[in-house]
Amino acid sequence: MFSAQVPRIPVILLLTIQLLPQLFSDMIGWTPLQTAVIVMLILVLFVRYTCTIERNKLTFSTFLWRFRLFQTVKKPEDIRSISIERASWTVRLVKVHTYKGVNLRLARFQPEGIEAEAGRFAAQNDIPFGKKKKDK
Repeated sequence: MFSAQVPRIPVILLLTIQLLPQLFSDMIGWTPLQTAVIVMLILVLFVRYTCTIERNKLTFSTFLWRFRLFQTVKKPEDIRSISIERASWTVRLVKVHTYKGVNLRLARFQPEGIEAEAGRFAAQNDIPFGKKKKDK
């Protein structure tokens, strides 16, 4: 099972930018928009993603603490192709292209090796698998 979290440093930086002006101003109270942004930033700190690749299915789940918010199970017949791309200079991305529904973009999952596992899954189930030209 592979898991990932939202990068915490940018979220904490945004939360600090939202809170600091309130601490040093004479105005009392927050607008509803400021309150909603602060609550969402705090909640995002506790979001976790998991991806499980088994012989006959690929399961992607999103959790807030221990509560499952979203889960999708993709069977080999639902998957059109799997490709590996670059998300940034250092991050590789596994894209799962589906016939129906939302394509999955898997990046920054731990432990390392989701690319190799996705390749094995594609080979076992006769799914087209490749890399983008820039990544070869």
